[in-house]
This record gives sequence, structure tokens and C-alpha cells, in this order.
Amino acid sequence: TVATSEDYTGTQRWILTISKPAPPKIVFQASATEGLAPLRVTFTESSTGFIVSRVLEAIDAELLRVIEPSGPVSKTYSNPGNWVAKLFVNGVGGRGIGEIPIVVHGLEPLADHGVDEGQPVAVTLLNSAAASVVTVTVEPLPQGATVVDGVLTWLPTADQGGSYPVTV
Repeated sequence: TVATSEDYTGTQRWILTISKPAPPKIVFQASATEGLAPLRVTFTESSTGFIVSRVLEAIDAELLRVIEPSGPVSKTYSNPGNWVAKLFVNGVGGRGIGEIPIVVHGLEPLADHGVDEGQPVAVTLLNSAAASVVTVTVEPLPQGATVVDGVLTWLPTADQGGSYPVTV
């Protein structure tokens, strides 16, 4: 009932509509998504909305599960493979999942290579997928040798004897 100063009284009806809040907006990031094992990745999240809970799962051979991360979370991926890190966010308006694929490359085993003068040598230092994200250097690089896409190619001469360390 509404009363005014002019002694008017009446009734006004109102409709109050309460809508369910929108689901949370997932914002999930990784410091690296591809690299050579062991690959250390730091995950951050800044999801928004009416959030009730958060759970971060990062899996390779071992599971890392962090309930209610309060800041950046780091994981070292020790095993080569294709992995997926997931962030599960539950909110008043629903739930959401953020996923980040993580690709971890392994090194091919290297053995000592002996070569005679005038004999060509080609040593695969990295597989082609790893060569796209990893830098290979041979120091000192022998004269006439090249490293292209993870493969060392060289035709040594008699005066090029010695050891050449490889750094990945």
C-alpha cells in the first residue's frame, strides 16, 4: 500500500526477477607449452565470476593436484610425451574447465662417434620435433661441419682430430 500527502492510497505490484549468475570465465595460462624434458612450467589463473572452488591438475607420470591455488603453481615435466593440464572451476552459475596442452620432448641417446679422415659423419642430435624448440650447439664447430635441424653433418680432414662436446 502506498500513501501520499494528498491522502491517496493504492496498490502497486512489482515483479522481481532473480537470474542465475553466468558461469565462471576461465583464464588459465602456462609459462611454456613445449620444450625439452625436464620442462618446468608455471601455471597461473585469474578466472572471474562467482567462483566457489578451483582445482588445478597437471599430469605426466605423476599427478600434481592443487586445490584452491593461491598463486602461481609450478610443475616439472620429467617424461617426454603429450600432456594436458586442466583447471576445474566451479561457480554459482555453473562450472568450467580450462585445458592447456603440454608437449615435452626427450633427447635421443647419443654415443661417442669415431670417424676416420675423409669418411662422412651424420649424427642425429635431436628428433625433428625437438629440433624445432631446442637449440643445439657444437663448440668448437669443426671447419666444414654444419648443424641443421638437429643433425650434425661433417666430412673431417686429417687435421681435425679431437673431441667436440655437444651442448643442448
